[in-house]
Amino acid sequence: MSLKMLAPSYYNRFRTAVRLIGTGKNLLDIGCSDGVFEEELQEKFEKITGMDLNEQDLKKAKSRNLRNSRFIKASAYKIPFNAKFDKALSIEVIEHLEKPEKMLQQARKSLKKGGVLVISTPNRNFPFTYDPINYLLEKVFGKHIGIGIYGFGHERIFSFEELKELLEKNGFKIQEAKFLNHYFAGLCENYLSTILQPLFKSDPKNRQAKKEFIGSKEKPPKILEGIVKAILKVDELLFKNSKTSVGMMVKAARVK
Repeated sequence: MSLKMLAPSYYNRFRTAVRLIGTGKNLLDIGCSDGVFEEELQEKFEKITGMDLNEQDLKKAKSRNLRNSRFIKASAYKIPFNAKFDKALSIEVIEHLEKPEKMLQQARKSLKKGGVLVISTPNRNFPFTYDPINYLLEKVFGKHIGIGIYGFGHERIFSFEELKELLEKNGFKIQEAKFLNHYFAGLCENYLSTILQPLFKSDPKNRQAKKEFIGSKEKPPKILEGIVKAILKVDELLFKNSKTSVGMMVKAARVK
């Protein structure tokens, strides 16, 4: 758990990823950050390997002292495994990459045939309530600025159709797709994530912070977590079938 759970988009993404990845033997987490997924999934997998380039995050992850998890410094462009894992996670990584297809090729290489990848990324078809500035800029001028949906050093934001095509071209077939956080949740969060992000990272390029303002292991108060859950419940009731969302997550199988 982490105080980042107080952001509805993060909370929903985390819980959905845990559900979609399920259980298994060997799990690879591409862009593991501070190891929060490894801590949550340690009882569901025999072995977990987390990889990241941020040394400060890897240090935090290792400090969790998880019995079945190891953490290594490695690039998503050069994953040092071949057909080793039955499942892989890639949560909010692909939008940061100049060559997303290369990451998917490496993820495919690391999975056994029939292995499953759970991947999430922001949705280019995002609700106006989440990022009205970029929504209007795109509609009127065809441009955007680096806040809201385009914050945190994102190189590119995908539509679902673009993500689906990219996955299929690189040997994956989507089994399940989820569209996370619609108009109400977007309104409740709005630019909150952009404002709070510096408390966890020194800048949007994933460089380590000079000072950690909020500890990665600090848990949110139960009452605040309850408010986040309520926001997501109302959002899902109101916009259950909407494909307009802050984020999207797919479960895809290696088919080649």
